[in-house]
Amino acid sequence: MIPMPYKPFFSMGTSAFGINSAGVIVGHYWNGVANLHGFIYSDGSYSTLDYPNATRGTSLAGINDYGVIAGTYQDAAGTHGFIGTPIAPTPMVSHIGNFTQGQPAAMYTILV
Repeated sequence: MIPMPYKPFFSMGTSAFGINSAGVIVGHYWNGVANLHGFIYSDGSYSTLDYPNATRGTSLAGINDYGVIAGTYQDAAGTHGFIGTPIAPTPMVSHIGNFTQGQPAAMYTILV
């Protein structure tokens, strides 16, 4: 069992959907105005990962041992799936602890 604080970033609620063998957890949280944001939880801290131009929210559904994340995002046209692959040449799990809030999106190549 991995202890995980209930509410990151002043959220209204948190849901976890995926975990890899290193204990990195992904899911989503609701902010104060009811928008979904994807999160990565590792080494005792949360980081936000939102799909670029997702106007109605992002949710992260799974993460493998290489740090590849599968998720969904919503915009005016509906719900879409994506895969985020780490830009770093080594497995993502060795870098996740260095992220700060709002920074992880820059560390991923997003594929639709």
